[in-house]
Amino acid sequence: MKKFTICTISIILLILFQKFGVIHCNSLDVPTMDDFVILSHNYSEKITFFVNDTEKYEIVGVKCKLMGEVTIDYHGKDTCYDLMPCNSYVATVSVKSLIFEVGGIIERTLYASTEYSLPDISNITPTKISATELGIYWNVSVKTKKCLEAYEIYLYGPFQRMEEKQISYWNKTKENEYAFEKLDPCGLYKISVYAISINGSFSLPSEIMLRTLEAQPTPVRAVNIISETQALNISWSPSQFADLCVIEYRLTGWINKNSSSQRFDKQTNATSIYINGLYACQLYNIQIIPTTGNTDGEPVITEVETEAKVAMASNIQALAQYPNALELSAVDSNFNNKCETIIARFLCEESKPGNATYKVARQYVEGQVKGVTFKAFLAPLSPYTSYRCGIALFNIAGWSPAEETILWTLPFNPNPPEHLTLKSSTNTSLQFEWNLPVNSNGNIKLYISYFQHIGPKYFVSSKCSFVTVEAISRETAGLQQTFQNLLAYTSYSLQVAAQNEYGVGHYSRPLVVETAPWISEPLENLNAATFGPYPTEDQYQAHVVITWTIPCITNGEIQTFQLNIFGVREGQSNHTYNRTILPVYDSNGYVTYKEINLKPDFDYFVEITVNIEEVSKSSLPASTSFKAPSAIPKKLDDLQIQKIEVDSFSSHNPTKTAAVKFPVDMLNTNLGSIIYMALLVSEKPFF
Repeated sequence: MKKFTICTISIILLILFQKFGVIHCNSLDVPTMDDFVILSHNYSEKITFFVNDTEKYEIVGVKCKLMGEVTIDYHGKDTCYDLMPCNSYVATVSVKSLIFEVGGIIERTLYASTEYSLPDISNITPTKISATELGIYWNVSVKTKKCLEAYEIYLYGPFQRMEEKQISYWNKTKENEYAFEKLDPCGLYKISVYAISINGSFSLPSEIMLRTLEAQPTPVRAVNIISETQALNISWSPSQFADLCVIEYRLTGWINKNSSSQRFDKQTNATSIYINGLYACQLYNIQIIPTTGNTDGEPVITEVETEAKVAMASNIQALAQYPNALELSAVDSNFNNKCETIIARFLCEESKPGNATYKVARQYVEGQVKGVTFKAFLAPLSPYTSYRCGIALFNIAGWSPAEETILWTLPFNPNPPEHLTLKSSTNTSLQFEWNLPVNSNGNIKLYISYFQHIGPKYFVSSKCSFVTVEAISRETAGLQQTFQNLLAYTSYSLQVAAQNEYGVGHYSRPLVVETAPWISEPLENLNAATFGPYPTEDQYQAHVVITWTIPCITNGEIQTFQLNIFGVREGQSNHTYNRTILPVYDSNGYVTYKEINLKPDFDYFVEITVNIEEVSKSSLPASTSFKAPSAIPKKLDDLQIQKIEVDSFSSHNPTKTAAVKFPVDMLNTNLGSIIYMALLVSEKPFF
């Protein structure tokens, strides 16, 4: 009699971390085969099946196919190879009994899953490269695709910059492509892509180095030029945009903008350059252009003037020789120096110690143009004396070394007084003193002073005018002189000459001094104009513009304007405050000040005084007044609307009129005086 075995198949999916798939077979009749269990070892790319009793049973064949698929992926004896990780498979296992001759081969079906395997990515390729963007794509292993959770993308660079200035960017994506934006042109970047498995593990990175395309650089920044006498030390910061594309900088210098002649044209790949061989005291226009391999960046132009250089002293010659004087000349022969010579100084002094009465004589020649002969008549000198005579040129860089020669006089007046100084000063007086001349060349009878008014030391607006003050000439036998009834903080000059029996000597060099400052006159044309508020403002922002002009006579340097504002409004606390304003004005002495600290509907009184530096007292005040605008009332809120009462029955004609009552506190506001209330009445149909 043929016997049958009915097997109960227990399908355990992913039991014991997908290690075992088990089949239990139980005989319901007299068994021809004992119970057996099919077990499996699960790996990432293979599954091996075996029975629990290898002495009675043997697996003779196995077939594996993906869950839901028809095609068999592998057919083997007891193991399915070349499977894909993280996938579920349907396995058909053929089992043969080793102790029974009958019964044949029994096929059983079970379900098993392959183990996890680290996902694999490869071949990162660029999909887009522009000046500021990079797009990439990478391949994904089909085998490990089911084990993939996401990708982590990292970008580092640009590597041309210092490490602390490089960016480090990362993001996560489920796609196998990504785009980076807002990168630096010509930047070299390293991109790394990591695959993240479903259990959170990371694969080895796939990496690529990419460079963005070139773009036109913006102008260089922070140009700094250190000027020297005949050279410029120029430095700058790279462009804000596309600085990595710059391969060199081209610098061009012109003597002036309207000249087509080019003084220099230099190239450098550094951010600084030293240019020499230039003119002193020369204004140059410097243009710096960053250049790339294909295009020029945007230029930047700046002006700079080289430093001053002392003039070259020239040969001195004698035009004529007299018993008591020498007539001398010299020519300014400077090269590569555009600094204008201001003064030429001629000096003759006794060449060796002797008994000469006049040991030294000097003369200053002013305002000569470069290339013109300077001439001087030096006197008095002692007769028959050897003098070392020289010339020195003075420009804004100072005095040049003297060019000297030995000259003889044939055969004389006193030298200027020495050490002319200011002894004391007030706001209305100046007291001077001086010493005897080094060489009196006779008996000094008196001193002649030449006292001249120069003008106010303080700023005077263009609208002001002054009466011309004539120069004063005085004589004195002493070594001091005082000038009274002067103007405060005003410049004066004094020159003093000595007179002896032979005549008047040379005047001393002008000594320019100024009187002390004093209290300013009150400021003028004080006005105030209010503006605002505006309906678009969320809060009260009215302001007042106060204008005035500084007085013609300030008697000193204005230190500050002291502004005192007094605000009053009935029923409100006074609004009083002070402002200290720095002296900022135009050529007409016009000052504008804007004040926003106002309160609605306040009457303000403004006083302004002038404070002078080094003067403790302020000027008399100038005053004006203005009224701050009222604020714009806000929309009634819900609570205020609820307090409004409408009653038609309290009116004399309820069918045609109604009484509307508003709460009294609506009129109590700090925004200003309520002039009227607007009421919009509309008819509502009654159904």
